[in-house]
Amino acid sequence: MRKNKNKKILEVFKRVDEAGDSKTLADVLREAGDPKTSADVLRELVKNNKDWRVKEIIAGNPNTPPEVLEELAEDENVRYVVAGNPNTPADTLKKLAKDKDWKIRMIVAVNPSTSEETLKELTKDEYWRVRMAAWYNRVKRKLHKEKKS
Repeated sequence: MRKNKNKKILEVFKRVDEAGDSKTLADVLREAGDPKTSADVLRELVKNNKDWRVKEIIAGNPNTPPEVLEELAEDENVRYVVAGNPNTPADTLKKLAKDKDWKIRMIVAVNPSTSEETLKELTKDEYWRVRMAAWYNRVKRKLHKEKKS
């Protein structure tokens, strides 16, 4: 049953891409944001899609595969969502931590998957909000680690 639903959403998406029907686009957006949507369907949606709204929703989906997040990190319209997704690979977060936009760097600083090395670099950022976010994440991790001990 799930495979049939996934095939159906891909067919709907193709119609949206051709017709630009916003009501149908809403259905695609719901599917793209559903954490139960398979990684394969998310890959197909990104591959066959030019609409930044769908890409933005996919970038925030916790089921989005790391290689798709790497690709989406290059998109100016959705990289801020990629920066906050815990599935984003460490190398991609490290790259986003050097972004010209301080808001992207701040989102990387609060991402629970950002490496300690990248957080240390962000504590030296020129913007105080980025520094504070990085310090907060480091302290939170340390407290969590101590609590487990």
